[in-house]
Amino acid sequence: MSKYLLIALLMLNGCTTQVHLITQGYTLEQTNEISNKITNAGFKVIPTSIGIPPHYPQSVLALNPAHSAPQDVPTIQRILTSLYQLH
Repeated sequence: MSKYLLIALLMLNGCTTQVHLITQGYTLEQTNEISNKITNAGFKVIPTSIGIPPHYPQSVLALNPAHSAPQDVPTIQRILTSLYQLH
């Protein structure tokens, strides 16, 4: 498995979608860049430091079943894809 793991979890909270961001293996600079891009897209970013099972792919986008803004998923996917293309 790659040294880097990025997980963005979308959670609905009031009017603002929260993105719980797990950036295991990323530097502080890379983590800040990811967080800033997601924040600038209108999301509230919550850094989360939890252990991730080794069978997860390199990057994951998980959605809370109660999340009611389906347009958030492609937005986060575009942000993450653009970041991967830069690095």
